[in-house]
Amino acid sequence: MFVCPIIGLIGLIFGIKEKDRLFMVLNILLITLLPIVMFVGHLI
Repeated sequence: MFVCPIIGLIGLIFGIKEKDRLFMVLNILLITLLPIVMFVGHLI
């Protein structure tokens, strides 16, 4: 359940290291995906 943010953080670090903007944006999306999904699941 908490794997997505952890993978996202690791990817974000690599993205900053490589200076790859697309990679950083995708990893930020991965980090924010879990709270969004939990919020939507709570509403349903």
